[in-house]
Amino acid sequence: MTGGFSSKKLQDTFHSVEIMGLGIKIILITCVIFCCLILLNTVIIIPDILLVCIIVLSQTVIMYGSRMTNSNAMALALTEYKWCTGTASSIFGFIYYCIMSLVTFGMGLLHNGTLFPMPIYFLAIAGIMALVSKNLVLKFYPQIYLKSHIHSIRMFHFVLPIMFLFYYLVYLFYR
Repeated sequence: MTGGFSSKKLQDTFHSVEIMGLGIKIILITCVIFCCLILLNTVIIIPDILLVCIIVLSQTVIMYGSRMTNSNAMALALTEYKWCTGTASSIFGFIYYCIMSLVTFGMGLLHNGTLFPMPIYFLAIAGIMALVSKNLVLKFYPQIYLKSHIHSIRMFHFVLPIMFLFYYLVYLFYR
């Protein structure tokens, strides 16, 4: 809810594409920190109550960024369908929840009784969101792409593969 309010406040200053980029950056940074903290838990045993707080806080921040991203993505997607906004919104909503159901099912398949799959799965989804967003923004809004700070996502092209490899090796070692 606060992500939607923040997005609405930022609409006065920034374009929807820039707000989406900010939301994706928030999600990526939170996912990287979440992965690092879960990895830290393999080296230093974190008390259960602190671990629960870390998980809840990271999920809250991820949802904050997600609300900033999804609300603006939906608004941009509906601009071409002004003549049937209600129908288009319900179809997009249906597709969104179908995709979310598949993503949740995939996460359930990866569950192995540890915390390892969850942060790496969220990091993978955030990385995919960043790449898809970058490609779509570059294709449909090149002037905003050049103006905005979304191009800083390029840093994650280098960081994400290293993070995945390191995380996978630790996962295999402690499995």
